[in-house]
Amino acid sequence: QRNIYKINHTFPGPGIYKIVVQDPNRNFGVKNIPNSVNVVFSISTTLYVNPSMGRNSTPVLLNPPYDKAAKGYVFIHNPAAYDPDGDSLSYKLTICTRDDGRQIENYSFPPATRSFSVDSISGDMIWDTPADTGIFNAAMEIQEWRNGKKIGSVVRDMQIEVFNTNNKPPVNGPLTDLCVEAGDTIDFLVTATDENNDFISLKSTSGVFTLDSCSAAFTKVNDTIAGFASSRFRWITCHEAVRNQPYDLIFKSEDGNKELSLVDIDNMKIKVLGPSPTLVN
Repeated sequence: QRNIYKINHTFPGPGIYKIVVQDPNRNFGVKNIPNSVNVVFSISTTLYVNPSMGRNSTPVLLNPPYDKAAKGYVFIHNPAAYDPDGDSLSYKLTICTRDDGRQIENYSFPPATRSFSVDSISGDMIWDTPADTGIFNAAMEIQEWRNGKKIGSVVRDMQIEVFNTNNKPPVNGPLTDLCVEAGDTIDFLVTATDENNDFISLKSTSGVFTLDSCSAAFTKVNDTIAGFASSRFRWITCHEAVRNQPYDLIFKSEDGNKELSLVDIDNMKIKVLGPSPTLVN
């Protein structure tokens, strides 16, 4: 279920404002939040109002947080954050919050056999590997930067349910970061395999699919069979796509296992440069 809440608000003047949305309560039985059923769920956005900074839109999180995990296997989630203004984004783990956006007392990060972390550059939340089954809550903060200054942040708070299963998650093929000139065409196949020979669906999320001037396309290839899938990414870049920051692309494979559907997520970056100058004799 997805709920969308809208409100118009006029701020009294320049400043730093924290916007909090809360919903009573968290689910029963969250293992890393004591007495979770009586703890309010909340998320927040920090908004910097500064006329000298210019217009600003907060990052949009394109990847919904609904994936499941398997005990003993690495779990990865990426919010697929996209900043319409081309500002730089960084990521970090944070503590889940309760009423009024306050941190939950005695909160603990999900238990891992090796580590539980967030890649500050890619935004990958990596759980290596779940040490217990059950329901766990985790949160990350996505920070927005412009000219070396922090100008805002948003929080993703998600529930991860871990199962005991014989199913093994699919595995994506390798990806390579790209740097191209405006006007170039990018065209490549994305593949995934599944050791259990489950059928696989491939999805991609990125701001490049929402561009008005030259949006990209990600289409299924007909040779999809049990245990293997491929899709084609194609983007004819344009001058309007040129910006300082690269575009992040998230590729997600999900198996159709009847017992438990699992996923693999990988990401890559595409930098679009302005066309090179031409010498005129």
